[in-house]
Amino acid sequence: VISCSPPLNTVSFCIFAYWIAFIPTSSIVPLHVIIAHYRAYPSSFYIYLALGLTVFQMFNRKVLVGICLTTLVYFSAIAVYLNTTWKNGETLWKHSIAQNWPRKNPVNYLNVAMNLGDVNQREIYLRKSLEIAPYYTLAKINLGLLLIHKGQKEEGLDLVKEGAAHNFDQGQGYHWLAIAYNRTGKVAEAAEAAAKAAHLHPWSKYQY
Repeated sequence: VISCSPPLNTVSFCIFAYWIAFIPTSSIVPLHVIIAHYRAYPSSFYIYLALGLTVFQMFNRKVLVGICLTTLVYFSAIAVYLNTTWKNGETLWKHSIAQNWPRKNPVNYLNVAMNLGDVNQREIYLRKSLEIAPYYTLAKINLGLLLIHKGQKEEGLDLVKEGAAHNFDQGQGYHWLAIAYNRTGKVAEAAEAAAKAAHLHPWSKYQY
């Protein structure tokens, strides 16, 4: 039996809980580079608790007050700065584009496009996404639907067809192809595409 003081017991528990909290969404064994840092957020509570307990054991009251005030000012300033980035979807994804420069991620351009109200600006970002990744299905389908909305029906329909063909074994592409056919007045083709979507993914309610 290991005997520890109450603070040390709590710190040990926090370290253990930090790793255990990864289990629902990830793995406690880091076999590859972490690409989804948000998965550490639920666990971070335990690390901060352990750090707080350690600091309170190491310093006297005056130093602790200074540390707390400095921490409060720091996180308040960071929150104000980040709120300018997280103001809406457009600012968030444009910030992501800027942070990834010169590397270009087609997902960032797609997400900026889908948060823009101006259809012409949306088209620019969708075309940029496809310039980076010509076979990016979501960008191709969304650009096609946008062109149909703008009246360029044949060009838009062709893009949606290409997007659905890229993922011929998935129902979602044919679902949107059915919508594209319907918006261009091709009802029979719309019904056929919708039936194919439902056949591929019969458990997805959106197919119906």
